[in-house]
Amino acid sequence: MKTRLPRILASTACILGLVACAQGARDVPGEAPPPPNLLTQESPTGVRTLRVIVQFKQSAAFADAAFVQSLQDQIQAPVHYLSAVSADTHVYQLQVAPGQDPATVVQRLAALPNVARVERDATAKTH
Repeated sequence: MKTRLPRILASTACILGLVACAQGARDVPGEAPPPPNLLTQESPTGVRTLRVIVQFKQSAAFADAAFVQSLQDQIQAPVHYLSAVSADTHVYQLQVAPGQDPATVVQRLAALPNVARVERDATAKTH
């Protein structure tokens, strides 16, 4: 009997611990709120920022102020260089004015002669 009592007590303690853990899991809400739109953010002034990944056909000084300014002039929207993904692929931030369609701005960028492809940056995170 003396050898069974410690085993029974240990088993009971384990069962009580599992029951306590299981009851705590019931307090978690069933549905989490949807994530924020990470692809487009809108500022209080109505200007939306959009991160895009751009792959170019030919090499250039992609972060150079003159190159970024030429992109701005051609797509008619403010452009900011963010980072390089590879030698020919780079991340830019576009600012879309109120009343301006983000898809149109992205299409203008994609239509440039040196641009191979453009896609929205799906991994963008807000802070």
